[in-house]
Amino acid sequence: MSLAAAVAGAIPPPLPTVEFAAPLPPSNTRADNLTISATASEAGGHITKVVFSVQTFLAGPSVADVGDDKGTYSATIDISGLLDGTYLITAEAFDGIVDHTSSVTRNLIIDRTAPTLTLTQGPVEGEVVDPDVDFGWSASDPAPASPPLTVTCAWDAAAQGPCPPSALGPSDLVNGAHRFTIIASDALGNRTTLVRHFMVTGGSGGSSVPTVRCRVPKLKGLSLAKAKARIMAGGCTVGTVRRLANPRRRPVVVRTQSRRAGQRYVTRARINLVLGPKA
Repeated sequence: MSLAAAVAGAIPPPLPTVEFAAPLPPSNTRADNLTISATASEAGGHITKVVFSVQTFLAGPSVADVGDDKGTYSATIDISGLLDGTYLITAEAFDGIVDHTSSVTRNLIIDRTAPTLTLTQGPVEGEVVDPDVDFGWSASDPAPASPPLTVTCAWDAAAQGPCPPSALGPSDLVNGAHRFTIIASDALGNRTTLVRHFMVTGGSGGSSVPTVRCRVPKLKGLSLAKAKARIMAGGCTVGTVRRLANPRRRPVVVRTQSRRAGQRYVTRARINLVLGPKA
């Protein structure tokens, strides 16, 4: 054997080439299964398998490998047990030679968590209010690198539409029962819905003016006995009473109440109290 032939025989073939194939893996998903495809080739035509994995940077891989004779490889991996977070998708091609592989990677964000949505102002559930109603809201998405949220809202039976940061009610809210619905959705379809029911009085038209049965009094600083008397006089009912620690045995008064003073309800609403030592 000539020296040139011996040298040629000692040189290993080029590394395999591997690329993700269409449809490419998504960058964000909330699905329970992920299908990955790739194409792989090697100068000698000796691709033995392509191994696909979805893994964090701290844990071991979840692996599936599929091969065929057409140079296209795919696998469907169960990712239902993976928590929300950022993962690495890897496709690695093998040609049967030890430590003779090539791989390609792509980031994947798993997001199955609904957005956080809070009403920051506006009537509370069941409250009786004047016609000028204004709801405020805040929304956020805990998912990393999440796209912007879509927030829609609707009054009563109207269709959902874009919702500004402060949702001013229609000027023609008539007397009677009303409903405000707000929905926050992310690009993957995770969504949070809040619905608030309230009554309007002092407007025009509509059903009969609602009868107010409970007017929430101001209770802060009162003794429990006086607070109970005012609650009953306002047509409301006493809810739970929680007591704070009072090691110095100071006089005990109402520190907080669960409903805001001045709120009105058509039912005998329950008012919860927190008692504590007088400041």
